[in-house]
Amino acid sequence: LVCVMSKAKDKSGSFYRFCQLCDEIEAKPSYNDKTEAISEFVQKFKGDVYLLMKFLLCKYDQRVYNIREKQLVKLMSRYLQCSHQDLLEDLEKGDHSQTCKSFIMQYKRDHPRRSSLTLKMVDQFLEQLTTATKEDDQLDIISNFFDLCTPEDVRYVTKIMDHDLKINIGPKFALNALHPKGYEAYKNSNDLELIVNRWQNHTLESVIDDSGPVGSGKKGKFTTNVSVMTPIKPMLARKVSSLAECFKRAPGGIFAEIKYDGERIQIHKDGDEFKCFSRNLKPVQEWKVKEVYGYIKKAAPKAESIILDGELLLVDTKTHQPLPFGTLNVHKKNNFAGANVCVYIFDICYLNGNVLLEDTIEDRRTTMQKYVKVIPDRVEVSELYEIKEESDLQVLMKRAMKEGLEGLVVKALGGPYSPNARHWFKLKKDYFDMADTVDLVVLGAYYGKGVQARATEKGLLSVFLMGSYDKESKQWKTVCKVGNGHDEATLKKLQKSVAKNFDKISKDPSKVPSHMDIHRQNVPDFLIKDIKTAPVWEIKGASFSTSQNHSVHTAGGISIRFPRVEKIRDDKDYNSHTTVEEILELASLDPISYVNNANERAKQVNSPSQLRSPSPSPSPSPKRSRSKSPAPKNAKKEPKEPVASTSKPRKQKRTREEFEEPDGESPVRIYTSANMKKAQKDILQTSADNSLDSKVIVQFGTTTGTNEGDFAKVLQKKWAKPAKKLKSNYKIGSLSDLGCIQPVKVDQRATMKVFVVTAISIGESGSIEVDALKDCAKKIFNFAQLKGASVHFLVDSLWPSSLRSFQVALSSQLNEEHGVHVMVYTDGQSNSNSNEVPKAKKAKTEETTNSSLGNLTAKLFASVNVVFDGFPENEKKKLARIVTKCGGSVSPSWV
Repeated sequence: LVCVMSKAKDKSGSFYRFCQLCDEIEAKPSYNDKTEAISEFVQKFKGDVYLLMKFLLCKYDQRVYNIREKQLVKLMSRYLQCSHQDLLEDLEKGDHSQTCKSFIMQYKRDHPRRSSLTLKMVDQFLEQLTTATKEDDQLDIISNFFDLCTPEDVRYVTKIMDHDLKINIGPKFALNALHPKGYEAYKNSNDLELIVNRWQNHTLESVIDDSGPVGSGKKGKFTTNVSVMTPIKPMLARKVSSLAECFKRAPGGIFAEIKYDGERIQIHKDGDEFKCFSRNLKPVQEWKVKEVYGYIKKAAPKAESIILDGELLLVDTKTHQPLPFGTLNVHKKNNFAGANVCVYIFDICYLNGNVLLEDTIEDRRTTMQKYVKVIPDRVEVSELYEIKEESDLQVLMKRAMKEGLEGLVVKALGGPYSPNARHWFKLKKDYFDMADTVDLVVLGAYYGKGVQARATEKGLLSVFLMGSYDKESKQWKTVCKVGNGHDEATLKKLQKSVAKNFDKISKDPSKVPSHMDIHRQNVPDFLIKDIKTAPVWEIKGASFSTSQNHSVHTAGGISIRFPRVEKIRDDKDYNSHTTVEEILELASLDPISYVNNANERAKQVNSPSQLRSPSPSPSPSPKRSRSKSPAPKNAKKEPKEPVASTSKPRKQKRTREEFEEPDGESPVRIYTSANMKKAQKDILQTSADNSLDSKVIVQFGTTTGTNEGDFAKVLQKKWAKPAKKLKSNYKIGSLSDLGCIQPVKVDQRATMKVFVVTAISIGESGSIEVDALKDCAKKIFNFAQLKGASVHFLVDSLWPSSLRSFQVALSSQLNEEHGVHVMVYTDGQSNSNSNEVPKAKKAKTEETTNSSLGNLTAKLFASVNVVFDGFPENEKKKLARIVTKCGGSVSPSWV
């Protein structure tokens, strides 16, 4: 129950007054006016200033309430006993807090007319929410508290729960209302309560000297203390768009450091106790860092207490190269045997009672290398070079781009570590525009979220789904979502166009027509009615991308990083846009096309000329692959061409007379055999021959925890373990989405291992879905790369389309650098281009349907869409296969 304190004891201050202050801040046009409004309020305020500032800066409150917008709406429908659907429809207007307020006014007529809440009561309520994880417990807490609230109280409480008051105020202007240097003190200490206490005790005094060039970071310091186990605001980097700008901003000289594509981590060690914090100063999840603690202790045996700054990522133990961003989360699920969690250390802030923030970068680097030793693939020290010429910086940047790394961080010589200050510079390929723009068609629109929703109280559509036509599949594919490039006036004009030419589908995948290929994660709120009326916009971005983060887009695996609208092309229509084929060609020509691949990073190029580390680096382990030694100063060499990947495909043992290879250059090879039983036997055969590599055998599964297809039955007879594990994981809810994979080791002979991977890719129609297959394929190829294995598919009636389309779907997810040999085995009959159903399949079909359908032909259900209503699930699947094999299509429900 919520504890209600009497006002005689509770002097924390009126929450109603806080709401009035927020309204006043929101109405102020400038930041200085907002600061002045807070300052005037605080001077008269007699309550708890810490709680006041804590609520104003709720974005930085680290408490987790386990209630997002839709969960809150669900709880409100139960609390008010009103229609959940009505709440959801109102929520689409864009402001959940306003939805809660209006429905309380409508359904709770006995709500308090005057607020009696205090800041402490609200804080206690929020603290209670952090302990409730079950819906019924959350409902009890919310019901008891909301009974005490006016509708306006509820509006602001729900905003605080969402960590966003939407009044456009940050810590700089809020804390400077207390003291001119309040924000500077907060940056150093990251302790809001300490800052408020010092302000109240008149001990918050500045010793900052604002002189000195920006690049040097020499802006003095505050007398706030740094303590172990309390996170420090990390030093940050600002964007620069050219190499020359780095030298201009840091005239005293620069270092360049490789920028690793991992997660920022701040490591605190005090004796045997460890704490790790993220870039946002939140505790890092334990499973990510538990492997690291023991190695940090070994790497820094002389450090009783220490604070280190670095990047947490996954390292391939074969190539000793960092793996792409995001693989750490994949590692949690698949526990890759060929990869280690590793921390790359690039700075030290505290050592054995001494604060090192004001030490120069050279001194900090020397201290770090003295007290932190390298443990290969576990604890590494970042590469840092002194740069004297722009050409050296250019060569190093080219190396980073060729190796698939994020870029460079540039640091001024002699610079201190300034918490939360952007005195470093970052050079990333994302800041250099891609080679050309593309003209894309607007397929859909979304309501704005986050920053884009600040000016959208009434539900402005501000994010748009851009697409392109694929001549091969005769479908419209998605390329990217764009939310930048339009000013507010243009967005308001676009609302009329959307209302006229788009249908509201509320992100319902069943309402997407068959001529559009839209991944379920990208289904928009509104969808274009007639593609002939769709607008065409010119889109520019940082680069084309085949990153795993963009695998939900369907245009051949290509997307655009950081897209923005350059102009609205009223002079063009849907017939004159950039097609998928043209996009793929442009991406191949783009000099900074982004490929997120581990092997690409292992390629070597020349190091910059005359680069030196500010202090001796630890000797690398002999097994590690390092860049070549610096070239002579006068040698003007371009970076060498990348060395070919060392992971070469190995030919599989097969008989030429048994399988026929088709023509073509696809990395996915299709082998046709008249004797599929023999093919199955060969695939399942294991051997003790050490010359053979490992195998990944793929079977297909559903989201209901079953294996499907003729091949799955053969697999289960030989190895029952994958089917049992699939059922087990389905029951506990850990494997229930299309696009997931489940690898299981089933056999091992000498150095050869056999894995069966279940690809969750069979949809409601009973056939493999293209998007799900692509999602699974990317994960399977990455898994096979780590295991050094070949990949084997056997295609039967589960694939309703042509074998060529199956080959294309797999090829779009496979790069040469994977070094993976992919084989698809078929009897040549699983091709919808054929006008006849194979006799064996026909016989099976007739048997399945008790001969009720007679002699079927592939044209029987041409242009027919079927919905099965009232049939058992297993019968639905059988009948769905019959319809799709005979040229028809199946939908889950009537539209």
